[in-house]
Amino acid sequence: MSSSIESSILLICPLFFGYDKSIRKELEGRGYIVDVFNADPGGVQGTLISTLRTFHIGAKKVIRWFENRLLNKLNKKYDIVIVVCGWAITSYSVKIIRNNNLKPSGKMLLYYWDSLELLKDDITRWPFFDKIYTFDRNDYENHRDIFDFLPLFYCNQYLELKEKAHLYNLATIGSYKYDRYFLIEDLKTRNEEITIVSYMYSPKWEILFHKAFRKKYKDVKLENLSFKKLSFGEIIGMYEETDAVLDIPRTGQNGLTMRTIECLAMKKKVITTNPNVANYDFYNPSNIYIMDSNTLELPNKQWFTLPYCEIDSKIVDNYSITNWVNILLKD
Repeated sequence: MSSSIESSILLICPLFFGYDKSIRKELEGRGYIVDVFNADPGGVQGTLISTLRTFHIGAKKVIRWFENRLLNKLNKKYDIVIVVCGWAITSYSVKIIRNNNLKPSGKMLLYYWDSLELLKDDITRWPFFDKIYTFDRNDYENHRDIFDFLPLFYCNQYLELKEKAHLYNLATIGSYKYDRYFLIEDLKTRNEEITIVSYMYSPKWEILFHKAFRKKYKDVKLENLSFKKLSFGEIIGMYEETDAVLDIPRTGQNGLTMRTIECLAMKKKVITTNPNVANYDFYNPSNIYIMDSNTLELPNKQWFTLPYCEIDSKIVDNYSITNWVNILLKD
């Protein structure tokens, strides 16, 4: 699928682990001029909104301020507008963008890479989109009349993984989440015979903020967290040195994480707490172990070192970012 050089896309997407850059590169490879804007408030503002939303006070005014800042930066019309999640992009701004920044023949697309249960989304924005996609099969089943199902993708760089001597049985890399933090610490305690390495990122000020104002954070140890984001090369480096990758999606999430799809590209074993992975065409118990988040029982040590079972290349290709963009942009 290609485009004339005059065609343009507005991509409103979370600036998250470089996935926005990978999507932009794929779109530009098709000849589009792409403008990217952050879909989520970040820093202190983002934490403030999240906290206010938790306690159901005053969040709407801060979100409206964020939306107006975005709208003030938009000064042209686009052939395609793509919003990825964007819980802070409400019907207020979506309507304005459709009326002011979309060409008459253009289309607006919405893609969810979070579950609706977690987003607490503004569903009044849905009618302004021409197409809505979700990575969550449950959300798709509940909204089949307006949703299309489209799993997440792997970036092509993950196909280039080079195996090194393995230093760990299990590695996990991700953003800090309260439940995830304690699950990993508990997993290490219960499975001392398995070498586990974890890299959990959080802005330091955010953790200090929570520790200062929320009692349940008193047991979160700063030395178990990382305050510097890993580069793509550093992430790949950790995966090259491990037998398997640990995937712990957020409670309430049914769709497969990026991490699960990336393991498919890397031919890397994965241990996940998401039982829904068994419903996908690449599932093989020799490669994917479904762990009960209550018992935290890991497979025996031999599972980690047995060879990876090859998956049909056509199936693997279906989960590439190239195929994901092809489906997203289809008429």
